[in-house]
Amino acid sequence: MALQASLLLAMIIIPFQSFIFALGSSEGISFLASSGDFGANGGTPSKYGGVIYPSSSPFVTSVGGTTLFVNTVSGDVRSNALIKYAGETAWSSSPQYLGATVSSGGGVSTFFSKPFYQNTSSSYREVPEDIC
Repeated sequence: MALQASLLLAMIIIPFQSFIFALGSSEGISFLASSGDFGANGGTPSKYGGVIYPSSSPFVTSVGGTTLFVNTVSGDVRSNALIKYAGETAWSSSPQYLGATVSSGGGVSTFFSKPFYQNTSSSYREVPEDIC
């Protein structure tokens, strides 16, 4: 019963919010949303996984997370150090979470078609666009 109510609510809210995102985007307003913390299976329920809303909206920039690695060239990291980029990795499950699925979200939408600005082989929206 609760799942049916939440799906019904989503069917009402998502089109309204998508209209607001489209309207704002046409006015030059940027919308950013986290890609989530549950990997590719954190969004719409299906056997193929899914991504979360609103980051899956074609009018929202989806932002995933990474861990940044740097090398200290000189100085002290706590003050005025000279550092050099050493790489980064996507947030992913790690032993400290005791088997919990905690990773930056991403994947293919099961709801939104691929927007014109994405050059991918999928016919559905892929997220995230950006990682920080």
